Formats: sequence, structure tokens, C-alpha cells
Amino acid sequence: MQYKILIYTMAAGITLSSLSGCGGGEVNAGQDTNIVTEAETAAETATEVEETETGLAIESILVWGQVLRTDAEFNRIVIDNQSNNSVKGEIVLNIAEENTRVLDAVDGLPVSLTDISEGEIIYAYLGPAMTLSLPPITTPSMVICKIPADFRVPEYVKVSEMEKQEDGSYLLTGTNKTEYSVPADCVILPFLTRNMVRLEHVAEGNYCLVWMGNEAQVSKIVLFAD
Repeated sequence: MQYKILIYTMAAGITLSSLSGCGGGEVNAGQDTNIVTEAETAAETATEVEETETGLAIESILVWGQVLRTDAEFNRIVIDNQSNNSVKGEIVLNIAEENTRVLDAVDGLPVSLTDISEGEIIYAYLGPAMTLSLPPITTPSMVICKIPADFRVPEYVKVSEMEKQEDGSYLLTGTNKTEYSVPADCVILPFLTRNMVRLEHVAEGNYCLVWMGNEAQVSKIVLFAD
């Protein structure tokens, strides 16, 4: 598979931070103002994504790392990204109220930004657009936090296919071609509604959180209405 990401550079330079430290200390007020200004005044942070050879576009990039600091006033989290999927080191996550879900890793319920602690590990699913300011800035579609030790973090999946098997189970395939074996008695819940949902309601284009249980099978799915 081949793809291309083109980013209009807003500023040069990237700093690297160590997961064992605190990311090089606190930024001062001047730096904070600079971050906000760049985020708000960028006329375009343009990204062009070519479709892969299979015809699927890149939709999200998973990163993870320690929280260096949070800023509830400006709705942002700064992490020390340790994933090889994106720029390593400090990344500013702008938490957009209408576009970003911040959820608990265990129950999938919303978490307030003020309840996220410095030093905890979070996972974030990013869109392909990111500034090259110092530090780089991006808006995630999903942030997963409050992760217990030795806990397998649920995966944020866009459904490509949900195929029923002869034994009543399902094979869920994500748009990234990852396959999930879903037993017939798998727990499935709607996100923040009282609507009744069943496994047969999961369809192409749906987004969901998928928790893995024993024997490499899905133990729970939270299905998002959008």
C-alpha cells in the first residue's frame, strides 16, 4: 500500500521528549500564547491524502504517550508521543467539543479534561492534518484515558464489513483491514443513548470501540450513532 501526506509547514523544528521524564519542563506564558495563535490563525493546515491501492483513504493515526500537561481553558492536552506512527515527542492535542470524544478506557464513558492527570498514559486517534509548529498541533477524533495497568486498551474502529458466520458469530473487518472475531453473545451497547442495539445493527461506515477478551475474541462493543 502506498499513500502520501502533504502538510503545509507553519514553523520549523520538532523537539523530542523522553517518556521517563516530564517533557522538558513547563512552557511559559509566551509559548502558550504562541501555540494558541498558530492554531487559531492558520488559514489552512492542509493535508492531501491519496487513496491506498485498495481504495481506502487513511482516516486516523493512533498515537500514545504520557500526558505532560493539560489546559482546560484552551481545551488542549500536551503529550509526549512514543508511537512511531507520527512525530515523536511533544504533540498538542486540541480537544474540539464537537469533533473529539474523550472516553474512559474501561467503560467507554466521557471523561472531563480536568480529570486527566499529568503523567498518565493516553491513546489518541489523529486525523492526518498536523501543523509543524513547535510543538506540532492536531485535533484528535478520539482520546482514550484512565487506562489501568496491564489493561488492553479498546480500539477505535471504522467498520468496513460485519459478516455473520454459520455459528451465529460475526467477523468484523475494519477499514484498516484488521479483522475481529465477535462471538454471538458479545456485549454491544449504544453510546449514551437508551436505544436497543444488536450485533446485526453494526454496518459498513459505523464507528465503534472494540474491547478484546480472551481467546482473541471481542468481549464488548460500544456503537456510536454517527
